[in-house]
Amino acid sequence: MIRVIPMENFKFFALQYLNDWCRDDSRLVDGLSPSRSKHDRLLCMREAAKYYKIARNFKTLPNELRLDNALQALDAMGDSITDENVDAIVCKLADTFHSVYGNYNVSAASKFLWIRQQTPIVIYDGRAFQCVNKACGGGLREGDYASFRAEWLRQFAMREDCVLSACAELVRVKDFSLAHAKSDEDLSGIIGNRWFAQRVFDTFLWWNAGNGVTVSVEVQTLP
Repeated sequence: MIRVIPMENFKFFALQYLNDWCRDDSRLVDGLSPSRSKHDRLLCMREAAKYYKIARNFKTLPNELRLDNALQALDAMGDSITDENVDAIVCKLADTFHSVYGNYNVSAASKFLWIRQQTPIVIYDGRAFQCVNKACGGGLREGDYASFRAEWLRQFAMREDCVLSACAELVRVKDFSLAHAKSDEDLSGIIGNRWFAQRVFDTFLWWNAGNGVTVSVEVQTLP
């Protein structure tokens, strides 16, 4: 019998996300900063939409600079997202996207909000949902951000020590990564954030949703 089991080598996932951060996410986070010009932020919104595969959820509107309404809606959410209000804010932004673009999408809302603020947003993604839902027995409803986030955090907590341990070793192996030119102090300042560890867990989820480890299991039957 063939069975697929999750791969839980968090050293692998930590190094993979470090490269993702250096190559893509760090640039998007910086580009969407409120300190940037509106022109630059709109360019970043468009790039982020393509990178996170959510561009198709935003139809081109007459007389709109591409994603201008999405940027205004994102900014209207403010910068005071907490553990207590994050679920409501993600859903509120998804509601706004629906009213403007005709598409209710918590994935797009959570991804843009994460780029804008990082903690405490948990990114809702189809692959992550698939992996989280399978691990909890299939009880989650697609699009239910609050339930997904709660289960995501529960599963993250089960592996948090392993994730943090793997992240702590990245300084030692930075020469094998895109962070090779960073000082140990600068790198430690990045990998020491809770959001970094959570994105490593995201990488674990995405990998295992599509891969995992295939093993052969011999099943013995009773005579």
